[in-house]
Amino acid sequence: MTHHLSGAYLKRLLQFGQQSGSVPAMARPFMQGHSGQRVHVNLLCALMDSLCAQHADATFGLRFGLSLDTHAFGFLGYLAQVAPDLRRAMDMLIRYEVLASSAGSARFHQQDQLCHLQWHPHVAEISASVSDAFLGGWYACASQITGRQLPLTAVHRRQTLPTDILRRYETLWQTTVVTGQKYDALVFDPEFLSTPSQFADPVMYETLLQESERLKRLLSHQSDMMMHIQTLTIAAIRQGDVPSLKDIAAQLELQPFKLQRLLKTHNSTFSRVLDEAKYSLACEWLAHAGMSLSGISERLGFSEPSAFSRAFKRWSTMQPNQYRHQIGLEPKH
Repeated sequence: MTHHLSGAYLKRLLQFGQQSGSVPAMARPFMQGHSGQRVHVNLLCALMDSLCAQHADATFGLRFGLSLDTHAFGFLGYLAQVAPDLRRAMDMLIRYEVLASSAGSARFHQQDQLCHLQWHPHVAEISASVSDAFLGGWYACASQITGRQLPLTAVHRRQTLPTDILRRYETLWQTTVVTGQKYDALVFDPEFLSTPSQFADPVMYETLLQESERLKRLLSHQSDMMMHIQTLTIAAIRQGDVPSLKDIAAQLELQPFKLQRLLKTHNSTFSRVLDEAKYSLACEWLAHAGMSLSGISERLGFSEPSAFSRAFKRWSTMQPNQYRHQIGLEPKH
């Protein structure tokens, strides 16, 4: 299955990154792209990791999530906003979350008379910062919809944290953060779910609910060609073969000029698709201490490590070894 998220969400991430400093060069085209496009979740992971490294801030993903509002989730956010109360708003976000993202799934779990809003990633390689961003976004949306801060009892986190970083997390969440858990979750009193929405609109709610059903059916029966192209490109590189336009066109049973035309209608080119695939895989592989720069360079199809270093700096504004240093790994040539 191809995992994606909405362009609206990615654009908000890049805007937040720009407010805090600069953004990777690879990301800039998405700041002008339309919010309705879908992007591969690998690109979100790569950009989030680059921004965390660039800002040298382990809490970057959480701070981004807490800055969001319902508009960051596009059409789905408007549906949640006009729901009668928080319970139905969150039910809508869970039922139709594929309209905004298929990077993971949320679910409610009742335990010890407390509500656990869990988020489970669908992609094994998703970083802790991305999970932080999704949890932070849920919290921010719940607080916006009700006009009141969600009264957290605790936040559960799968990954452990150094003591100093844990304190920063608890300051941002304003509650206890329990690490080393089976899942990421917001823990709160279930009675808060009955809090009315300050934007409730019964007529608009029914209208958007029907449209959400239509869009969900459409999405489940339609193949997103751009996502398919990105997935094929990433898969080919993983298998040790950097593909050409002709290679991908053959897999899609298209003439190369037709694939070029298709990419143009999505304001893209095959060169850009290839760069995005290489960038996302480079960030993933640089996070593996056992992979050398020369090995990564070769797998990505570069003639020598220096060419890879120049390309990575163009994509992310930093050298590969700088990136490794920022995420806590020693340089490995």
